[in-house]
Amino acid sequence: MTLGPRIRAWLELVRLPNLFTVPGDPLVGYLLAGGAGDGILQVVPVLAASVLLYAAGLIFNDIADCAEDSRARSKRPLPSGRISKTAAWMAGAGTALAGIVLAAWCSKAAGLVACVLLVLVLLYDFASRRIRPVGIVNMGVCRGASILLGTACLGRGGLANSAGVAAAVGLALYILAVSWIAIDETRGGSQRCKPWLVWGALVVWLTIAFAAMTTASTIAIGMALAVVVAAAWPGVMRGNVPATVGFFVRLLLPAQAVLCAAVGGTGFVVAAVLLVLWQISTLLGRRFYSS
Repeated sequence: MTLGPRIRAWLELVRLPNLFTVPGDPLVGYLLAGGAGDGILQVVPVLAASVLLYAAGLIFNDIADCAEDSRARSKRPLPSGRISKTAAWMAGAGTALAGIVLAAWCSKAAGLVACVLLVLVLLYDFASRRIRPVGIVNMGVCRGASILLGTACLGRGGLANSAGVAAAVGLALYILAVSWIAIDETRGGSQRCKPWLVWGALVVWLTIAFAAMTTASTIAIGMALAVVVAAAWPGVMRGNVPATVGFFVRLLLPAQAVLCAAVGGTGFVVAAVLLVLWQISTLLGRRFYSS
């Protein structure tokens, strides 16, 4: 299928393959915090909110990066002129506002988390990433907060759930490791050993999340870990930073499936859907960049 140039420009701007990795975060948070399978529809507004806030963050990121992209990545939508800065500002503001409204519609706690997440996103895009260590931590915290969006669907009590918090902290560590690779995309930094740091962060993420669970079965955890091992097997660093970042971002989907499957019940259905989205995201990753 051939896309119109303007449509393709917007899909490039919001990193289309990455968007598929986002809804799994609040789903993980909701299920780990004790969300009932028969009430899972209540988390749908937050799934949409997480995608909208993520997209807004990417739009604002490219606005902030426009000058650097003009030198290093001139074919991207903003420096190439395929999308104007004015249109990008309007789209970013619109998607961010819609995300907050949808989250607040789910619960007051989710609306509060969405507001905090937006502040963290803006802080990263326009300030903290200028200081490398601070920016990397900021990025990790942003993604960890997306899991808390799901726990917040259950109110303030959900935000205090130990399994949900553990999963959020683990995801933050994983994204911190991925961001260490991504930040060198235009700087020519060495990538030696960094992928192994990401693999280690993935193991830590799953380990602390499983340790905090009270309902996970040994069989479910074994099946889930087998999925991640199968997913990770082809991941070999070849020196291509954007491709490597894209691979590790998409690896979020089988990892999310692992955590959902470990809950059992509805979690197996959610995990199956996430694995399908992983394949779709992988296919789209061949046509659109992810970093």
